[in-house]
Amino acid sequence: MNPTGPLADSTDAELYNRVLEFLVDADDPEKMDVVGVLACGLAKLRKRNRMVRFRQANGGLRPNDAETAAVTHNDLTASMRHTLRVQASDILTAYADTYLQASSPQIREAAIAGEALRQARAIEGSIQQHDRCWHQVTVALVATGIWTFLLVGSFLTLRYVGVPLPS
Repeated sequence: MNPTGPLADSTDAELYNRVLEFLVDADDPEKMDVVGVLACGLAKLRKRNRMVRFRQANGGLRPNDAETAAVTHNDLTASMRHTLRVQASDILTAYADTYLQASSPQIREAAIAGEALRQARAIEGSIQQHDRCWHQVTVALVATGIWTFLLVGSFLTLRYVGVPLPS
């Protein structure tokens, strides 16, 4: 299998970086393509495993440059890129799920603590509003008492002076 595009005319010495460049999307240098980096690691593991099997099958002999290049070129096809990136994505998803399950109790505790704090603040606000309400009721009662005292005082004064009042 021959690679396509810029990888077609590469030597084995260049393939190390070419595999990385092929599997990692490096369009934005500020963004880390974790899936691509993991896919590159998977490609390296695949290559290592094939080399180990080759050495076992051939009495410990190392593969020559052409055999090594053939193994490396196999990882530079579009379908292998897709396969390795999907496998890397699955590994990351499984890791994230495991991490989330392990962190679930702490997340729940933080959420409950946040909800408890929200409820405590709501109760405090209600109490403050309730205190304002009783303050207003007290002011109203005092004002009513003063007004009643003034009316009764006026009534008694008018009666004492002898002003006829309607009955």
